[in-house]
Amino acid sequence: HMEDKQYQDYLEYLTTAPNIQRFEQHFDKTDGCWEWKSATNRQGYGVYQVLKDGKWKSARANRVAYITYNGPVGQTQVVRHTCDNPKCVNPTHLITGTHKENSQDMCERGRQNRGEDRPHHKLSTTQVMEIRNTPNVYGSGKMLAEKLGVSRSLISYVRNGGWQHV
Repeated sequence: HMEDKQYQDYLEYLTTAPNIQRFEQHFDKTDGCWEWKSATNRQGYGVYQVLKDGKWKSARANRVAYITYNGPVGQTQVVRHTCDNPKCVNPTHLITGTHKENSQDMCERGRQNRGEDRPHHKLSTTQVMEIRNTPNVYGSGKMLAEKLGVSRSLISYVRNGGWQHV
């Protein structure tokens, strides 16, 4: 994180009239979500580039929007979407909170990656069903692990409640 003074300077710089004018060129103000029309990161969140002291700095567009229209955000706080639209920069759809609150939002709204949606998943839904349908008798965990090319601990994890969404 930046030093407090640096961060305050950065917040003030973001909210100068020329920066606000430039920022507002990247979306249209509508009655609903204000969709960010420029660069996004891999998760689909808008990314805004700010030139300060001769260096380009990246900031999440929703964070810049919150600071610009609603006021300062603590360095350790995140800016959350009430609309679940990562491209939205409408300040009335944005609230601040902690990383923990943001994760809770994600889980409550069913947006977390599960099973095969996870980038590095080791099992398919079909394989999970096979594990569950195979009687849990001596040696079956080892046999399944070898057959599926995974560890015995992963077989045990599935049998003990992992992959609950399946």
